Amino acid sequence: MTSRGRPRAAGRGPRGSLGHVSQTSTRPASAHRAARPSRLDRWRGVVDRYGWSVCLLPVVLAVTVFVVVDPNYGQASAPSRTSASPTAVSGPSASVPLAEPRPLSQADVVVGDPAASADTACAGSTQPQRIVVSVARQRAWMCAGDRQVYTTPVTTGQLSTGDATPAGSWTIEDKQTDRYLTGPGYSDFVHYWLPFYGDFGLHDASWQTLPFGDQGYRTHGSHGCVHLPTPAMAWLYDWAQIGTTVTVDP
Repeated sequence: MTSRGRPRAAGRGPRGSLGHVSQTSTRPASAHRAARPSRLDRWRGVVDRYGWSVCLLPVVLAVTVFVVVDPNYGQASAPSRTSASPTAVSGPSASVPLAEPRPLSQADVVVGDPAASADTACAGSTQPQRIVVSVARQRAWMCAGDRQVYTTPVTTGQLSTGDATPAGSWTIEDKQTDRYLTGPGYSDFVHYWLPFYGDFGLHDASWQTLPFGDQGYRTHGSHGCVHLPTPAMAWLYDWAQIGTTVTVDP
C-alpha cells in the first residue's frame, strides 16, 4: 500500500515522463539583446531632440557654398552678340539710331583708284543712308546724305557662269547673323547677311581667295551677291538699317 505522504521523484510526471522541468536555452546570448534601431528611428530621435531646424541645416549649408563658389548666382547674364542659329532683325529702320561711322583709314581707299573718290558716289544724294555698288570698279560706298562715311573694295557676281549681280536700286529687306547661304552646289556660312533683292544681298566671304576689288570677278566672282571683307561687312551691318537704299551700278 503506497503511502500518500511519499513524495514523487523530482521531475517525474504521473506516468514516469518528464514533467515541468525547465530546459536550459541553447540560443546565443546575442539573441537576447534588444533590436538595434533603424535609420528612420534614429532620425526621428534626432528630430525629437533638436527639432525640425536641424533638417534645414544641410540645405542652408549647401546654398551658402553654392553662392560663395558662384558669386554671379541670381544675376542676369548679358546675351552674346551672335549665336549659332540664324538671327533675324526686323522692325522699321526709323526706330533704330544710326551708328556713328568711324573715320576712313588708308585701308579703305585704293591709292590711285578714281573709284575711291567720294566726289561722284555720294554726290547729290539726299537719303539718310545709301549704299552704292559699282560692278565695273568692284567697289562700294556708304553715304549719309551727300557725305561719304565708308568705302571698301567688293567682289560681285561671276560673269562667266551667268551669275552677274543685277543692276538697279533696292532696299535692305532684313538683317541676319551667323547663317548658311545655300544654292545649287554650295552651302556657305556667313557672319553677316543683308538681303536687298530676293536671294541677292551683301555678306562677308571668308572662303574667298580672290582679292576684293580684283577684276578677276568675271571668272572667279560670287554667285550673284556682293562680297565684302569681314571687317567692312561687320561695320556695314552695324551702320545700315532695314530700308536702306542699295544701288548697284553696272
